[in-house]
Amino acid sequence: MKVHGPASYAAVSVEERLPPRAYSPSSSGSGTDVPRPDLARRRRRKRIAWGGACLLALAGGGYWISHLRPAAPAFDRAAMWVETVQRGTMRREVRAIGKLVPLHPLVVAAPIEGRVLQKNIEPGAPVAPGTVLVTLANPELQQQALEARFQYEAAQATLKQLREQLIQTLQDEQVRLITARNAYARDAMQSASDQRLYRLGMISHLKASLSRALSDGDRATVAAEQQRLALLKSGMPAQLAVQQADVAAKRSLYRLKRQQVQSLTVRAGASGVLQELPVEAGQQLAAGAEVARIAQPGQLKARLQVAETEAREVALGQPVTIDTHNGLIPGHVIRIDPAVQNGTVTVDVALDGALPAGARPDLSVEGNIEMQRLRNVLYVGRPALARRNSTIKLYRLTASGGHAQRVAVRLGATSASSVQILNGLRAGDAVILSDTSAFDRYKRIRLK
Repeated sequence: MKVHGPASYAAVSVEERLPPRAYSPSSSGSGTDVPRPDLARRRRRKRIAWGGACLLALAGGGYWISHLRPAAPAFDRAAMWVETVQRGTMRREVRAIGKLVPLHPLVVAAPIEGRVLQKNIEPGAPVAPGTVLVTLANPELQQQALEARFQYEAAQATLKQLREQLIQTLQDEQVRLITARNAYARDAMQSASDQRLYRLGMISHLKASLSRALSDGDRATVAAEQQRLALLKSGMPAQLAVQQADVAAKRSLYRLKRQQVQSLTVRAGASGVLQELPVEAGQQLAAGAEVARIAQPGQLKARLQVAETEAREVALGQPVTIDTHNGLIPGHVIRIDPAVQNGTVTVDVALDGALPAGARPDLSVEGNIEMQRLRNVLYVGRPALARRNSTIKLYRLTASGGHAQRVAVRLGATSASSVQILNGLRAGDAVILSDTSAFDRYKRIRLK
């Protein structure tokens, strides 16, 4: 075989691969090409076949791309609230906020009308029964107290004068009685003597009769003076009683006014801690107006504000856990306000445990009221926007924990911090409980 160069080899190869040319008798000597219509048809068919294959490939690729799922978005797992579904006893609780209040609050009121001269103490300070809280002024009352004092002293002087007058009158009457008795004794002896002389004929009958008449008159005078003395003695207590009653009335009035003046200095009246002192210097207070509130630090209760939609299941005696943010205190419900105010119901809780350090009136607290215990149920922490007996969508983590799939979950009973699972999850499933509304359009998300 003859060896050729590169150019010759390419020419020979093409020439060898071409089919043998057909030569017509008329062109055997001229060297011109003969037309081949079958080659053109082959090329056309090949182009058509390649074009159809490309169209099919493009259509298949478009269909495959159109049915591809969007890539799962990635979210930070550390920012998610993830909990595991459990089976056991679920406590149905109502959570409410409130504050600590005195168990038996002491309200100090203004005993009399007056103007505040001075505040002697500030809230938060310990007080004793004699601690002065505020000082009031009432010039009119002070003038009335002074007048009552003068009236009382005048009544006492009048009583003393009356007593002395009655004693003097009684003494005078006793003197008159003694004089009458002496006169009667003298005249009686003279009459007896004259009667003896008359019987002896030494005096006349007239003189004897005059002596007897004088003696009888003296006896009548003695009787009258005795009766008058008795009347004076019996009338003295009545006269003294009238004046003594006037003295007692004026004494009571004076004491009342004096006590009212003394009450212008408002005192605590009990031991404890001053909770409120809502008055200012120069303020005019009416009688009975609140001056201060005093609380005993060791005698407190919790006052919770429960939403009216949840208060219907709260009952007396239900156990309560009070969180003071410095410790937990057990307690129980002791009062439920029958009225609804601003969408809440006031519930008072007695504290059964010791108060932690720093517990004081008006301290903000949280309370969990236990209403029921559901045993042997599936439950998990309460997701955002969860409602009782509803169906919600939650993201359940895969076994690897790298992805989460959205599933429908049917809820049962709800509590402050947990919900009952009726369908859609099993014990041990990890679910995202935080608010996922921002990526609810994704059926699957990736956690990083």
